[in-house]
Amino acid sequence: MPTRGSKDPNGRALRGRRAHTTFALLSDPVRQIWDAFNNRANTANADAPEAAVNGCLYDRFKGLYTKTATKPSLVIVPARFKSGTLYSQIPSSNADFTVTRNTAARRFDSAGLIASVASGIPRLDYYTSGGVTGCPALLVEPSGTNLCLQSEDFGTSWSRTRINAFGSGSVLNTTATLDPLGTNLADYIQEDTSASDSHRMGQSIAITSGTTYTYTCFIKSAERFQASLYVFHNSVERYGIFNTNAGTATATNSTVGIENFGNGWYRCRMTFTATTTISQAFSVFICDDSGNTSYTGTGTKGIYIFGAQLETGSVATSYIPTTTGTGSRSADVISVTGAVSGSIGQQSGTVYCEFQFNNTTTNNAGVFSVESTNNQNRILLANASPTTCNVQLLANNSAIFTTSIGTLTVGQYYKIAVGYSSGNTKVYLNGNSTPVITNTSGYTMAAALSRICLGNYENAAVQATNSRIRSLVLYAERLTDAEMIALTT
Repeated sequence: MPTRGSKDPNGRALRGRRAHTTFALLSDPVRQIWDAFNNRANTANADAPEAAVNGCLYDRFKGLYTKTATKPSLVIVPARFKSGTLYSQIPSSNADFTVTRNTAARRFDSAGLIASVASGIPRLDYYTSGGVTGCPALLVEPSGTNLCLQSEDFGTSWSRTRINAFGSGSVLNTTATLDPLGTNLADYIQEDTSASDSHRMGQSIAITSGTTYTYTCFIKSAERFQASLYVFHNSVERYGIFNTNAGTATATNSTVGIENFGNGWYRCRMTFTATTTISQAFSVFICDDSGNTSYTGTGTKGIYIFGAQLETGSVATSYIPTTTGTGSRSADVISVTGAVSGSIGQQSGTVYCEFQFNNTTTNNAGVFSVESTNNQNRILLANASPTTCNVQLLANNSAIFTTSIGTLTVGQYYKIAVGYSSGNTKVYLNGNSTPVITNTSGYTMAAALSRICLGNYENAAVQATNSRIRSLVLYAERLTDAEMIALTT
């Protein structure tokens, strides 16, 4: 029986029947593992995620642990962390991941806001979709640079054309709405009364021929509800029109997207490839109610804007703020090496991962890798194109197979289990009873598998993916087909 003053695993006081129920939970081996994990993290003064109080991370761990009769040798549900370390639930030692990122970076916190995370701290990101928060996942990204200057101050490096002067119609650091940080750094820009012309903010930025760029800005409706991200490059208009009431986007000579960040804010995205090396003006246009970029202004209508970003590649990565110079974010490097080899099935085993598929700037960006330190033996999941991932089994520096798991949807989460064994390797996805990969080739791992990487491979020698990872689980033996189906369901 619990004693007077007993508390549940989230620190809440227990009374009556609830105390009896929780006593039973505390004697559950799953709860015992979770509590031991938390005690170990507490002893190390590790931080806890905001969502820990609602038990979602424990539920995720319990669901994984109880799905198969065969018990895992390693489990990491990203939950507890401190600078340089991400703690695993199983085993209780030698399996904590080392985290390296030499700069601060941003994430989506449990309040639904963009928050800064210090260097070396893993990013538990709470974004799910539609600007709502959920149970967090580990955000892993490559390095990135924001080429826009003064990303939060459109009254400085930005020129204005047929926009009412700041301080009268237009307002810097408006208090009319909270920005995506939960502060008042957003700007309100308002059209003037010019006839049949454009109303815009712009900044000239040097770009290089043959390089792909992604231009983003957070936009929110005010009196106007449509806006455009625009560049006139090499005599071609390249732009997107974004409706921040409907959450829709249309493209002209570019690729566009729009993402709901909540509280009326949308991150609008336009991607194109430069065909000339030149300094080019990147602009934000106010559109009229019909979506026109050239029209007669009223002098009283406008939009809210915040957080402009121009970066190389076809992916809009997490927001990087700037002032008088460009801003950068280092890559997230997350791995564990050494004694963890005892938790890895050496010639046969199973690797499970739940991950969000996202575009990558380049192919072959790793989602996870279980590998040898000489990089010649591994089980790898990596992006192969903007719409697919490959699983690779490499033995003694020879690719036994490198095979696609099929067409994937950007932004969707997937559950994958790779059961590897010489002559009998199968890959299951999302509970489908038919494996997406079957391989009967024989192999021998010629060097010990002794390193696990999250969001990269070859210990970050190969670029990180753009992904959110909910869990990674290893089994020291190949699970049965039925177990892998159940695990990924």
